[in-house]
Amino acid sequence: MLSILIPVYNFDIRTLVEQLHQQLSDAIIDFEIICQDDASELDIAKTNATIEQLDHTTYKRSDSNLGRIATRQQL
Repeated sequence: MLSILIPVYNFDIRTLVEQLHQQLSDAIIDFEIICQDDASELDIAKTNATIEQLDHTTYKRSDSNLGRIATRQQL
C-alpha cells in the first residue's frame, strides 16, 4: 500500500489530488491519499473537502493553525 500525505494551507489541492488519484488508479496500485489542512480559510477548506468524494481519499481540517511541523507530525 502506498500512502500519500499532503499538508495543506490556503491552497486549492483538487487538481493535484485528482491527478494523483487517476495515475494511481491507472497503475492499479493499492493507495490512500490523506490531506491535512492546517486551518485554511473556510472557503478554501470547503472547496478542498470535495476531494473526499474520491475513493481512498481523506481530507482532515484542524480547528486552529498548528504550523508546518505539527501538521506534518499529525500526518
